[in-house]
Amino acid sequence: MTALRDKSEDPPSLVWPEDRSWFLGAPIWTNEIAVADTKLLIDAVVGDPRLNARHATPDDELDIDD
Repeated sequence: MTALRDKSEDPPSLVWPEDRSWFLGAPIWTNEIAVADTKLLIDAVVGDPRLNARHATPDDELDIDD
């Protein structure tokens, strides 16, 4: 991962380490964030009521903010 050089820069919308062991996606055109990792992490994210997270399937559509 590359650190941001300047606080005024927008953060990247897709992030993952070189080994691709996890993934974070926060596209600018949606109100949702995608996270991929171990079942343990996903269950922790989904289980935290402050995050309003849910499990997704390949058939789900993103909540796009037009």
